[in-house]
Amino acid sequence: MTSSRPYLLRALYEWIVDNDHIPYIVVDARQPGVVVPPEHVKDGQITLNIAPHAVQGLSLGNAEVRFSARFSGRAFTVSAPVQAVLAIYDRETGQGMGFPPETMPGEVADESEGEIPAVGGSDATGPEETPPTPPRRGGHLRRVK
Repeated sequence: MTSSRPYLLRALYEWIVDNDHIPYIVVDARQPGVVVPPEHVKDGQITLNIAPHAVQGLSLGNAEVRFSARFSGRAFTVSAPVQAVLAIYDRETGQGMGFPPETMPGEVADESEGEIPAVGGSDATGPEETPPTPPRRGGHLRRVK
């Protein structure tokens, strides 16, 4: 099956705009294929206003989010793989949906994903243990600020 993420993005975008509110997306700027103005990235993420009056040529495709916008008066074409979108929310109410940073069912993982980083230093002896993984929770609505 294909990923549900692009469909959820489009549905929530339409819902927010239909209610005359402003949709924002949060993008993981460290993921491969993300093209955003680097001077606006904070802690590896960028929050983008994707309201119809703020962007031109918005495309919420199955593989990529793409649009043109102005940043500090400078035109810039933004593009990001859909799996780099971490959340979409309504600026006024904070309602929206966060997505797990890892891939969702149907998404293709980066080849480096799934590799477990080593725990401990290079002089550690014996088998290395990884911290327990918290239980995975399905998609849910949460307030993103």
